[in-house]
Amino acid sequence: MITFLLSYLLIYTYVVLFTTVFLAALALPLPTSTLMLATGAFAGQGFLDLRVAFAVAMAANISGDLLGFFLARRFGSRVVAFLRRHPSAYEHALDRFLERSPGLAIFLSRFAGTADPVPNILSGWAGVPILRFLWYSVFGNVIAIGGVMYLGYLVGENWLAFVDIIRTSSYLVGILILLIVAVAVFGERLGVFRAWRRIMRTLERSMYGDA
Repeated sequence: MITFLLSYLLIYTYVVLFTTVFLAALALPLPTSTLMLATGAFAGQGFLDLRVAFAVAMAANISGDLLGFFLARRFGSRVVAFLRRHPSAYEHALDRFLERSPGLAIFLSRFAGTADPVPNILSGWAGVPILRFLWYSVFGNVIAIGGVMYLGYLVGENWLAFVDIIRTSSYLVGILILLIVAVAVFGERLGVFRAWRRIMRTLERSMYGDA
């Protein structure tokens, strides 16, 4: 898959970049982290403009994030009602967690590759305010996309040596997100939800202030 994408990236450049990142933001399992790294490397070799590539990738990712968010907000409750008429206590706990402390999970998911769309969908379903969601999504994407692209730009032809590092980092962040959500959801039953929520809010304030 990545060989196919890279070959077309060099031919159709920003069209392939936008399309791939946009579809990946809608939960298609595409190797976007590797693509970002390669895009930066190609920019360093003069095949692409780094600033344009960054802007295109950001526009594609944010567009996909918002589409997933709004689809979940529009149809999420109907899907849940169709699958289960009486939501469980765990679903209510997840809803409360996302309503009160969504920021860290949204931010971290920007670094998690294919796990990126999950908080988008859950946030839309839980009714997270759009401006709050957008703040965490944009801020995380700027760091994640910009960081990986610039790394590729710096290492140039040696970018392949960093693919496994980026991929492993994405897996680890995905596991961390699952742990955060699991503790928030099941922790209510264990009596630790309030303490966990205080920790989450403290982390969010230290990272973003009161946004």
